[in-house]
Amino acid sequence: MRGDNFDLTQQKRDFLPKYSIQVIKNLALPLDNSEPSKKPFWIVKMSETALPRRRFLRGEFLHSLQSETVKVQGFQGVRPPWAVSEALFIQHCTACGDCAKACETQILVQGQGGFPEVQFDKGECTFCQKCVEVCQQPVFRPVSEVAWRHKIDITNECLTQKQVECRACQDSCEMRAIRFVPQLGKVAQPSLSLADCNGCGACISACPVSAIKLDYPQE
Repeated sequence: MRGDNFDLTQQKRDFLPKYSIQVIKNLALPLDNSEPSKKPFWIVKMSETALPRRRFLRGEFLHSLQSETVKVQGFQGVRPPWAVSEALFIQHCTACGDCAKACETQILVQGQGGFPEVQFDKGECTFCQKCVEVCQQPVFRPVSEVAWRHKIDITNECLTQKQVECRACQDSCEMRAIRFVPQLGKVAQPSLSLADCNGCGACISACPVSAIKLDYPQE
């Protein structure tokens, strides 16, 4: 569907380098035919920033396009630890990939728009701070602050709900935020101490049935 309803005037075609036309076609969102006056976000952004040709060739237009794509489509995931707000993050992050390369547990990947995001199913965050140290952009808060606000939630998919003994999450939690409480007539059930959870994600990759999800506090 990308590239459908794509239209550029000859004037805009003359303004943009030839290769950029294909880039825009690949990234532009489809338009709603019922609203012919509605312009795609990349045209609006281009008119707002009026990027000169040289800056375009340096990739700033493409970065702006990637940022707008993430804004429009939204982001449902986890940024690196100590990341600033989402708006500031995609504004300043250049999607260079240096933080992903530096991550010692390789849980940082380049996701939507090339921006880094955490995949806890690959492992845990050790808070090594290497992503912060290698980054040249103002996208991180001081490491003295809390890395993340998210906590974990153990869903009904947990094996203990099916009377199957399993304590993989407890064994993986260095913060001892997960304990198992003995139950009369059935297997021990997990108990969370959210105050002790640092959001490292170790329990997520350890769970054999993916029963642990992230829980985000209300703003």
